[in-house]
Amino acid sequence: MKRANSNRRALYLFFLNFHCLNCMKYKYYEKGDIQVGMYKFLSAACGDMTRWVKLENCETGKFEVCFDDSYLRHEYQKGFEFMQVGGIYDCKILLFGIALDLSDEDAIEQSRIMCETTDRELLVCETVDNNFSVGNFKVLQTISDRNIYYVAINDVGALNDISRFVFRCSRKDLIQVDDIIHPRYL
Repeated sequence: MKRANSNRRALYLFFLNFHCLNCMKYKYYEKGDIQVGMYKFLSAACGDMTRWVKLENCETGKFEVCFDDSYLRHEYQKGFEFMQVGGIYDCKILLFGIALDLSDEDAIEQSRIMCETTDRELLVCETVDNNFSVGNFKVLQTISDRNIYYVAINDVGALNDISRFVFRCSRKDLIQVDDIIHPRYL
């Protein structure tokens, strides 16, 4: 594996070649030596105008089920329907739900119980970049168990510390695939 110059800043994004799970190119962050972003498209369950897509993170092996409503756009805008089963794509996933302070043990315990009985997920998130944009949308770039996720700035406004928090996730949305940004965020 080729490493970036040690004098490059932390969080500098670059491409490198790496062979793993049929992925040829990974995006790589110097902070924590974590490879992120590349997903294998496994399947889609389609509705009339929306769909649920199942992805597998090529580095961590984690399966993600994400909501995709990029089809709801103007005819001159691009969506994510170009994705094909078996294809490898650089995806950004937005978390929907409630952010909790790590110090709020009661709320975390209640959320843990709720997540055990529903399809929600409880994630401990560490902020990688608190000034990240996807199109015109300002988000936190976070990491949870070696997976990168994005959280709307508004969702963490009430937290005492946004550097590390718990997120009770009720849904994950696909907001960018390769260089195509969801039309809602342009």
